[in-house]
Amino acid sequence: MKVKLNNIINAQASFQKLSTTTMPGKLAYAIARNIRKLEIETKSFDDTRQKLFEKYGEEVEETDEKTKEVKKFKRIQKDNVAQFQIEVGEILESEVEVDIWKIKVADLEKVDLAPNVLLPLEFMTEE
Repeated sequence: MKVKLNNIINAQASFQKLSTTTMPGKLAYAIARNIRKLEIETKSFDDTRQKLFEKYGEEVEETDEKTKEVKKFKRIQKDNVAQFQIEVGEILESEVEVDIWKIKVADLEKVDLAPNVLLPLEFMTEE
């Protein structure tokens, strides 16, 4: 099935909640399988975004006033923020082919979940 990468990324918190929720075995297996399949796309996105950080970022050092610990990290340079956002946005709008199993809404009724957990999972549900 084709899914926008943005939908997969937005479902991350829902996957976390689902992975700690008790549910019937068959449903749990289907969800765990889908999470595994979708994690591949999430990892690819994270790797690509990190490369964009390297491309458009600069290394910055900050010292914690209390601990005097020096922390190094990458920050997008001000003149590159717009281009960085454009490229990340283009990636998020791309469609990826993912072999996921559709979950029946009726099966999800057996699980106590809030609507804000279910809404991002709409792409992998069916009536």
